[in-house]
Amino acid sequence: MSGKNKHQKRIDEFFENYPEENTCIVCSDGQIFTKKAEHWAKNHAKSSGLKVEEVDRPGTSKDEGGSSDETENTTPDFSKMKKAELKAYAKKNDIKIKDGTNPEIIKQIEDFLDASFDPDKVEEVDGSESEENEEGEFTPTKTEK
Repeated sequence: MSGKNKHQKRIDEFFENYPEENTCIVCSDGQIFTKKAEHWAKNHAKSSGLKVEEVDRPGTSKDEGGSSDETENTTPDFSKMKKAELKAYAKKNDIKIKDGTNPEIIKQIEDFLDASFDPDKVEEVDGSESEENEEGEFTPTKTEK
């Protein structure tokens, strides 16, 4: 995926639809993820034998070309990380962990990363549901408890 990205049209559409995002993660099959969902992108790539590429919005990257080098899907060596580093990694990747020993924390992180993404099992952050508005967009609605 070097030079002109073969998924460039989809990448351009991504940045049009997500004006607040300056970076996206593109898998070699064309799936695009937000930077915040990078762990899902890596899990998707790992389970499908794909490569991932981090792509910057044109005009925001160092190289001004909008695309970084292609990288193999790699996970850090958790066994060499200190407890604080493990917690920081979990926080950065939105992985909820319980305090414990390093091996327990590593197991929680690895279990999370190995889990398949199932959008039907995504928990609502604030316990709210969503409704479709007139434009066909989904907006959160409060539920009475």
